[in-house]
Amino acid sequence: MLQCLAVSSNLFTSQSSTRPPNALGGWLTQFFPDAEAEAPGVKANQFGPLTAETTGRLTWSDLRINGRGEPPETTEPVWLAPRKVEAQMVATPKGEAEKFLFYRGVGHLEAPLTVRRVADKLEIGRREGAVPIGRLWLVDICGDGTAAYRVLDQTGAEPLTTLSAFSEEAYSADAAGRLRESLRTALVADGLFADEAEALLETWKLSYFESAGLRVFFLVPRAWTDRYLPLAITGDPPTVRTMVGRIELVTPAQRHLLAEIAAGPVPDSWKDLRQPTDAVTWRAGDQKALGDLLAGRRTFASLGVRIPKTYQRYLDLGRFRNALALDELARRPTPELAGFIEKFHLTAYRPRL
Repeated sequence: MLQCLAVSSNLFTSQSSTRPPNALGGWLTQFFPDAEAEAPGVKANQFGPLTAETTGRLTWSDLRINGRGEPPETTEPVWLAPRKVEAQMVATPKGEAEKFLFYRGVGHLEAPLTVRRVADKLEIGRREGAVPIGRLWLVDICGDGTAAYRVLDQTGAEPLTTLSAFSEEAYSADAAGRLRESLRTALVADGLFADEAEALLETWKLSYFESAGLRVFFLVPRAWTDRYLPLAITGDPPTVRTMVGRIELVTPAQRHLLAEIAAGPVPDSWKDLRQPTDAVTWRAGDQKALGDLLAGRRTFASLGVRIPKTYQRYLDLGRFRNALALDELARRPTPELAGFIEKFHLTAYRPRL
């Protein structure tokens, strides 16, 4: 049976009756299948500044459930994982098809959770006026594959939870697997089918369980999701909306790396990154190798590339290295750090006014 429907989603409503205090706007910048997109402030493919009136919107019209069409071919796990569910194909009148509606965007708003470091401890609490948060996971993933984590139940309590660092005994090779099972159980309890929960975790496998870093996971309350990301479907069918929140924490080790980069020296040029060792040659035009590097599946060392110490410290900052470097420049600028950012083109996007 074919069923037609229309789906519309906003990133921040512009109605004053539902706009949270002090919230800024946002765009839904990527999506599939094709939709009717509204992106105020975007001109000639250039994003302007976010303002309180910036309300991105997507509308899919005349979608057909179990319609004809094949999804795009891909070998990327991040797109293949969500297809591994018992779901019917969704197709547009133009023939674009997929097992899901994909969209994501950018915005400026405060998370319902606060995390701050005080000396050698972390204080985790609910932001004033935010909806209650239930279960939290504090996780530390190491570069060697070991991990440690704690499960916390906030149950809407106002007082902060203060935590010390993990002990050496808390780290193990199987911790990431146990963490994944704990998250999977919570997602099913929150309303997802088991295969949907598994697909979600597999989609974000690299950033959740394999990328080194200290982070907090939490299940976003449905009320928060509906408030900031309104969703309307014709016929108003029953829906389950489950989102995993993730807060990446800056560690003392990362602060130390930033201080070393800020002290210099700045590598002379990109040629310093292309000196082969042994019999392996760096191929600057190898797009697959470049993609593997950016995704964290390969290292420069595996390609036989010798890395200057300052640049290696930058790589050791992890997936959000650019944001960390720019933040450090804003807080504690040095000529060497400014030179490093300029040399390797790490400058932030400047919206067109």
